[in-house]
Formats: sequence, C-alpha cells, structure tokens
Amino acid sequence: MRRAPDQPYAETELLSLYFCMNLLQPFRGTPLRDGLESLLAKIEATFTEKQREYFGDLVFTHVAKMTPSKDYRRHAAAVSGLSKACLEHVKVELVYQSREDESKTYLFSPYCLAYYGGELYTIGWSDLRQSVRTLRVDRIRTIKATSQRFERPKDFDPENYLGRSFGIYSEGEQEKVRIEFAKEAARTVREREWHPTQRIEELPDGRVILKMSVQGISEVARWMLYHAPYATVLEPPELR
Repeated sequence: MRRAPDQPYAETELLSLYFCMNLLQPFRGTPLRDGLESLLAKIEATFTEKQREYFGDLVFTHVAKMTPSKDYRRHAAAVSGLSKACLEHVKVELVYQSREDESKTYLFSPYCLAYYGGELYTIGWSDLRQSVRTLRVDRIRTIKATSQRFERPKDFDPENYLGRSFGIYSEGEQEKVRIEFAKEAARTVREREWHPTQRIEELPDGRVILKMSVQGISEVARWMLYHAPYATVLEPPELR
C-alpha cells in the first residue's frame, strides 16, 4: 500500500511499531508500553476503512513469542519514577531489597534503563557503594524523587559499559576467559555472538574453544551450567 500524500508514516514504520508493541508485552501498564499504545491509537484514528483492514493484519502476521519474563505492571511506579529521573537528571531515594531478608535505603543517580534476559535494570551511581551499580527494577520497593540533581559523566556510554560485561553486570576486573566446548555444544556456540570480544578456535575433532575478555565472571559461570557437561574452563582459575 502506497503512502497517501498527507500520511506522515510509511508501511515499514507502522510494521516496526506494531512489532515493538509485541516485544514490549512485559511492560503492559507501564510508561514503556503505554506510550506506544497511545501513539498507535492516534495513528489508527487517521485510518480509512481500507487502511484499517490492511494494517489490522499486522497484529496477526508479525508476532513475537516472548521467553518467560516478569509482569512489570506491579512495578509501574518504579519504572515511571526512574524514567523521569533519568531524563531530568534528578537523584532518587530508593529502598532496594538486594536479598530476601535485607533492604537498604540510599540515594541513587539513574543514568539509564536497560532490558536484558527478561529483566529490567537501571544503571547509575550509588551513593551507598560510591560506584556505578546495576540494580534490578523489580527489587526496588519504594522510590522518591529528591531535589538533588546529578550530572551524568560525559564518558559514560551505556553500550560500551554493557559491552564489557558478559551479561548485564559490568562490575569487577576485566578478565580473559577461555572455555572448551565438546562437539555436542560446539554448533550452539558457533551460531551466536556471546560477547563482542569473542574469538572461536576450531579444533580438529569438532571441539571449539571460546575466547573473550569480560567483566562479570559469575554470569559466565551461570551460563556455562546450561552447557554442562560439555564445557570445560581453561582459564581463569577462579571460573574453573
């Protein structure tokens, strides 16, 4: 379908919006998806009957089945508060439950929100830890904006920061990792990019060695459990 002269959007743009709405399913009832639903409703209000019939099929022809994830409707206040604080550069006072039986209250300067592995996180400066920390949004029990402002460091780039980690936690020292995979797991390892620094060494009998330099050894250890008993750590010793 061609774009009408007064139609400011293209078919491919609508396709992307509808597909993104599927991907944002865990965030129903939060600003992260409510805003997109509102935008699509405004666009749909301009449809002719023919366009309504044509574009309505996008919901059924472009779908996404999400992996198990949390329902963030219960955490809508935290998502909304963090989004606003990120944009306005305002510190928040939050109660964070890091363990089942322990919660702490402190000031936090949220630099960004990040979604990874079915979980929503916020990355920023913790006044308690005096360092950049990554917090799970669903573990924030209460959040309150303060009158204190913060300046996000000019050298903080969320993509670079997350690129150093194996998963989401870019904490600790950068370490060289080498893992040998038996041929039963080698195909899975070859088919994906697990880390931007990865190199794969092919061995004659179908085995492979995955090499990378990462922060977050504990996340590498958890990932390796999925490949047991076909994965053997060559280095570093603490991962073994």
